[in-house]
Amino acid sequence: MILTLLQYTFLKELKNNFFSKWSYLTFILADLGSLFVYFYTAKAFIPKSDFSAQVGGDYFSFIVLGELTLLIPVTLLSLYSQQIKQCYFNGTLDLLRVSGRGIEKNIISLATPKLLIVLVKIIITFLFAILLFDFHMPLKVSFGFLVLQLISLPCFLGIGLAAAAVVIYFGRGDKALVVASNFLTVLAGVYFPLTVFSENIQSILVNFSPFGLLLNTVRELSTGNLSLETNMVFIYFLVSLVIFLLGYASIGISFKLLMKKKKAVVFT
Repeated sequence: MILTLLQYTFLKELKNNFFSKWSYLTFILADLGSLFVYFYTAKAFIPKSDFSAQVGGDYFSFIVLGELTLLIPVTLLSLYSQQIKQCYFNGTLDLLRVSGRGIEKNIISLATPKLLIVLVKIIITFLFAILLFDFHMPLKVSFGFLVLQLISLPCFLGIGLAAAAVVIYFGRGDKALVVASNFLTVLAGVYFPLTVFSENIQSILVNFSPFGLLLNTVRELSTGNLSLETNMVFIYFLVSLVIFLLGYASIGISFKLLMKKKKAVVFT
């Protein structure tokens, strides 16, 4: 039954995103168009030598690397709350709760197709940026980028699940998460260096925001100011795993709190 739901969700997600054969072309052209805008904006307004002296690379590469780094984390922030709300309105939420597999596993499984589409977008953007534009990512940096994405994935899964738990309990807030996603993307430093802020604010954005920490680590790696060491990777992954477990548990806790108050799950 769960496999049937997963298949149904995946096919529905494809249909929603690619409702005709021309949708695939639109998807590619939209991604290509964004890269064109970034590339020629960088050439027109920001001299490569000046920006390179400040951050160690050109502005086009700066933006592309930032977007590629945070696309999955930002998606995960609101992904599970949207999936739970969708299940509520199509009448499958109660079925998932009593399936015996656990609501958490079911929600993660059903949201995976959306995440796969995001992954496809990352791959397409990466290939276009390398083949058609002046974007370079050495093999060592690419490997480090992949490692950081993998070890941070549990962290952002946990944050997304915790955010979904809040939405479940209050019955609202999913739209606020989308706004928060955009806000966190900007403050993480995707479109401008964090050096525009004071040192205190920089420290907060880098050390207390997982989005800022991930992006700053990737940027330091790309400029050669940081190398991945086994101890650092292990600590990052351990913290990431703890955050995931807390977020995973928060889903069940939110339902139990509602049951304790004898309140039904209601979304507005």
